[in-house]
Amino acid sequence: MSYSWHTEWISRFPKNYREIVIGSHRADVKIHGMVIEFQSAAITPGEMIERENFYHRMIWVFDARKRDFKWWAIEDRDPNVEHNFYCELRVIGYAWLLDSWCRGKRPTILHLGGNDMIWLHGADPTGGVGVFIQRPILIERFNAGNFSRPQNNLYKPGINLCQESIPKVESVG
Repeated sequence: MSYSWHTEWISRFPKNYREIVIGSHRADVKIHGMVIEFQSAAITPGEMIERENFYHRMIWVFDARKRDFKWWAIEDRDPNVEHNFYCELRVIGYAWLLDSWCRGKRPTILHLGGNDMIWLHGADPTGGVGVFIQRPILIERFNAGNFSRPQNNLYKPGINLCQESIPKVESVG
C-alpha cells in the first residue's frame, strides 16, 4: 500500500482534526473552524461549488505536481520587500485544475511538489497569479488558525524553492 499525497497531507494535522464528519460530508481537515480539502483527483466545477456551499469556511489545496500548465516567477522590483516576486501561471492545452479553481470562490493553493506551493490571488480559464509559500509555513499557519492569504512570498530560512520550480524569471519594474 502506497502512502498517498492525500494521506500524507492529512497526517500533518492533529488526529482530532482529521476526517471530520459534517452532515453527509467528511472534511479532510477541520481546524479552528476552517475546513481544508486536499484534492488530488479531478473534480467537476459543480462538485467544487457544492462543497463550498456546504462548508462555507474552507480552503482548497490541489495536487499540482503533474501539472498541465507552465509557470514562472515574475520579479517586482520593490526594494522594500524581501523575496518580492510573484508567480504567473499559463495553461497549455486543457487543465482540469482550471475548470475548478477559476470557478471556485474559496481560497486555492497549488502544491507543486516538495515544499513549493502557490497561493492563488486570482485565476481565469487561461491562467492565474499568486505568491509562493512553503509547505512548512503553510502548515504552521493553519495549525495556529491563520488562514489569511499572504500578500508576499513566505519562506523559512534554510528552505529554498526547488531550482526547477522557477524556470524563468522576468522583470516587470
